[in-house]
Amino acid sequence: MYNDKIDMDTKTNTSGTSPEVDILMKKVLKGTADRNDISILREWLSASEDNQRLFKQKCAVTEVFEPIFNPDDIDTEKALSKIHRQMRKSVAWRKFASHFAAAVIPLLCVAALYFFVPGRGAQEDVAVVSLSTPYGGMLQTVLPDSSRVWLNANSTLEYPAVFDMDERKVILEGEGYFEVRADKAHPFIVSTDNVDVVATGTAFNVNAYTKSSVDVTLLEGLVDVKLGDNRAFTIRPGEKLSLKDNAVEILKESSNHKSCSWKNGVLIFDNDRLDIVFARLSQIYPVDFIIKDNAFAQTRYHATFGGESIYDIIHLLEIAVPMRCIPVKNGQDGQRMTYEVYPE
Repeated sequence: MYNDKIDMDTKTNTSGTSPEVDILMKKVLKGTADRNDISILREWLSASEDNQRLFKQKCAVTEVFEPIFNPDDIDTEKALSKIHRQMRKSVAWRKFASHFAAAVIPLLCVAALYFFVPGRGAQEDVAVVSLSTPYGGMLQTVLPDSSRVWLNANSTLEYPAVFDMDERKVILEGEGYFEVRADKAHPFIVSTDNVDVVATGTAFNVNAYTKSSVDVTLLEGLVDVKLGDNRAFTIRPGEKLSLKDNAVEILKESSNHKSCSWKNGVLIFDNDRLDIVFARLSQIYPVDFIIKDNAFAQTRYHATFGGESIYDIIHLLEIAVPMRCIPVKNGQDGQRMTYEVYPE
C-alpha cells in the first residue's frame, strides 16, 4: 500500500520521477489502479507543472509503443462537448473539476489530458481548460463559442470555459486546425510563443511546435498575424506565412490540403526534402532522427500515409529511398527514440 502522500524527496530514476511515482503511473496507465492510487496521483499532478509534464510524456510514450486499447473506439468529440456543457452550467466548477479528474485519469494517454485552474484577470470565476494530445494521437472538439478545433499530436490548447466579452482567445502549443465561428465584434485569437493569429470567421492551420518556427496556412477568409507590438501581416486564402528565426516569408500554397491533411488522419509528403520529412515525423511521434550525410538530407520524397505506425513509416522510407535507420536510443522510461540515418 502507498502512504497517503508520495515522498517528494525520494531519489528519482532516469525518467525524472521517484520509483514510487513511476510504479503508480504504470498502474494507472494499465488500468489496475484503485481509488487510493488515483487520489494520490492526482495530488502529485496538482503539485507542479513539471509533474504534469512528466506524466504527459509517460502517457504519450505508453500510447505510441504500448497502446492498451484502440483510441478509435473512443468518441472524444462527444465526450469533450459534454464536458464543456457541464462546465458552462456548473456554478461550483472546482467541485466538478475535482470529480472529473478522478474519473478521467485512466483515459489520459488515449484521448486527452485536462487540467483546471482558476481563471485569471477579469474572469476570476471562470475555469481555464488545458487540453493535451499524446504522440501519435489527435482529437476534435468544439469551443465555448461553437468554433471547431482539431488538435494534432503532441499539442496543448488552453482556453476559458466561457469566453469574455471582448475577445475569444486560446493558447496553442503544437499544431491546431481552426474553423472559427463568424463574429466580427469579438476577434478570435490563437496565441503562440511568437505570434498571435487574429480572425473573425475563417478556417486556418497553425503549426507552432517550436518557438523559432511557426507556420500559418489560410484556407478561407482573412487573418492577421501579429509578431510583437510592431509587426503585423495579413494573409489570404491559399497563402502560408512562415516564421523562421524571426524572418517572415509569405508563400503561395499550390495545395492547402497538404498542410491540413493531418486532421483527416493523413500525412502527405510531396517533393519534400528528407530532413523536412524527419522533422515532421518528430513533431507527431516521440522519435528523433540524425541524418549522417548532409547531401543525402536533400533527397526529395513523395508519400502519403494514413494510419500507419511510426515503425511502418520508417520501414516504408527505408524501402523507397533507400536508406538504413539504425536505432541508437530505445525510447524506454519515457524517453524519445533516436535513429541514425544512413544512405544505402
